[in-house]
Amino acid sequence: MKRNPAKAAAALALTLAACPLPQPLNEFYDGGSVTPPIILTDQVVPQGTLLLAGKNCPSNSGFALQAAVSSVDTTYPVEARWFIDYDPRSNWGIYQDDVIPLTPTETVGSDEFVFVPPPYDGSTALHVVEVVVSNGFAAAGDQSVAQPNRTARSGFETQLYRFVFEYSDSGTCQ
Repeated sequence: MKRNPAKAAAALALTLAACPLPQPLNEFYDGGSVTPPIILTDQVVPQGTLLLAGKNCPSNSGFALQAAVSSVDTTYPVEARWFIDYDPRSNWGIYQDDVIPLTPTETVGSDEFVFVPPPYDGSTALHVVEVVVSNGFAAAGDQSVAQPNRTARSGFETQLYRFVFEYSDSGTCQ
């Protein structure tokens, strides 16, 4: 019986495709099981990344932003940090820093931030509001990390969601 090398290679490729290969571990993995919190993007309020803000809104008009977060590991507190027009060169910009209370029976929580767009003056077309969540931010003043207010400490992770507000004549005031 003659063997066809092309058919044998194809059969081997199909067999290997069904058998996943082990992946390398993250360099920070220490054998522990710290599961990072995640932002539930389908439950973010308001939905959509680009939001239109009216150019003539009163100064007390704000947008209520809400991020739902899921964390299966309630051993560590989940923290949400909100930033407006964050500048990574200066690491300034925390406007609100909240701990999201989660109990062992409660794995989904939410945090809210009210963004009041500055009055439109024609010099800025948009503003970016970000929420960064983690159950292990680096300590304040830790100079060993690139972005001290946003970086997780070793073995932990962060997740980010951005709301982009663009001034528009057809935008809304909330």
